Formats: sequence, C-alpha cells, structure tokens
Amino acid sequence: MALALLLTIVIFYVNYIVFNRDNGSSNEKMVLNLLLYFLYFGMLIFIYKTMKESITRKLEIESRENELKNLKEYTENIESLYSEMRKFRHDYTNILASLTGYIDNNNLDGLKEYFEKDILGLNEAFEKRNDNIGILKNVKIIEIKGLIASKLIKAQKLNIETRVEVVDPINKININIISMCRILGILLDNAIDAAQESFDKQIAIALINSGDYVVLIVSNSVPENVAPIHKIFKKGFSTKGENRGIGLSNLKEILSDYSKATIETKIVDGVFTQTLKI
Repeated sequence: MALALLLTIVIFYVNYIVFNRDNGSSNEKMVLNLLLYFLYFGMLIFIYKTMKESITRKLEIESRENELKNLKEYTENIESLYSEMRKFRHDYTNILASLTGYIDNNNLDGLKEYFEKDILGLNEAFEKRNDNIGILKNVKIIEIKGLIASKLIKAQKLNIETRVEVVDPINKININIISMCRILGILLDNAIDAAQESFDKQIAIALINSGDYVVLIVSNSVPENVAPIHKIFKKGFSTKGENRGIGLSNLKEILSDYSKATIETKIVDGVFTQTLKI
C-alpha cells in the first residue's frame, strides 16, 4: 500500500514537470504522459498481484497450521478414548464385583439405584463421547474431519451437549478446501459461543451427501436475547465485544466467490440453524 502511494506521487510529480516545461510540442508531452500512465497502471497491477499472492500464501500457511493443530487434537482424543477403553475393560471385573454385595443381601432396590446412578451414567458418558467422534469415520476429507473433531472436543470440554450425523461417506466438496475450513470454523465457533451462553447448551452437526452437492447443517441453542437475523451478518456486529463481529460477514464474503453455494439461516424455538449447500 505504501509503495502504491509512493508510485502515485512520483508519477503525478513527473507528469506535472512534463506539462509545465517550456520546450517540447504538446504531442510529445501527450505521448510521454500516456507512457507514464501505462507505466503507472502496469506497476499497480504488479503490486496488486504480488499482494494477492502474498495474502493467499499467508492464508494457506495459516490453514495448514490450523489443520495440523486440529489433527493433533483429533489424534490425542482418539488416544484418550483408547486409553479410557482399556481402563474400562480393566475395571470391568471390579465393577461386576461391586454388585455382589447387593445381590448377596438380596437388595434389588439398592442394586437398581446403584446401577442407574453410577454404572449406567458412566457407560452413557463414555459411549456418547465415543459415538460422536466415531461417526466422523464417514468424513473422508481429513482436513474437515480434524476440524470438526477439534471443535467437538472444545464443546464437550465446555459441557455443551453435542450431536453429530454423517450417514453417507463425504469424499469431496465443490469448493476450495481452505475456503471450506474457514467457513466451517466460523460456523462452529459461533455455534459454540452461542450455545455456551444459552440455557440448553446444545449443538448439532449434520453432513449430508446429496450426490452433486454436500449439505452442512449446524444448529445450536441460543440465549433469549439473540439478535435478529438481518443484523448478525452485518460487518462489525458482535455480541462478544468490539472488533470481534467479523465471522458471519466474512462467511458471506467467502461464499460470494462460489455462485452455486447457498446458505439459509433461521431461528425457531430458541434454536439457531444454518444450512449450507455446496
């Protein structure tokens, strides 16, 4: 930007000198002036292309770094699940042994309460976490799988109830993978932020393979004072503080590069849903 400004000043300064010289015909001055402007616009195009390539490289590097981070978190979560499974299997005998006291005393009411309160709850928590991550096996695009997994882990750590549905294999998408990761990151980050502030604290994610296109649905519970839809896509709007309302406006900007991509947003009964078709 500074180089473009400097170039503009130089060109106009030279142009001023040329047109205020006493010698030389007006035709010569006009030709020289045209050459200067061609040079000027040529340099501007060069600067624009250089800046665009630099920004693209920067975005690619940031995207790859995020992918590595997401994959690392995904791998760590799989290792954690495996470790929990081993511990669960190891403790299985002890859990069964803990039931014998109730059985020996013929205390069926106590046995039922112990089973429902302690054992069943432990099993449900383990299986719920395992199922959400396990469903991602149908996501064959490793960048998207890693990103969703890392966001699920983040949501679960915040005690947000998560549900995931990927019935059919997702092998490809019709937009650039970097753009897709940016879109997905914006949708999931906003969903987590809103769900965390809501009463129900719920998030649901679905990926549907419709053959020619993929449908992504992200739903989350929202606070009672949620803003109207027409406001949340405006640049600068945020419920999280100054200079943080750039996510959804960026989302619209990214999608503007893909004519066939559509997004539908609605709020019904305290649930905010965004349906993206790509």
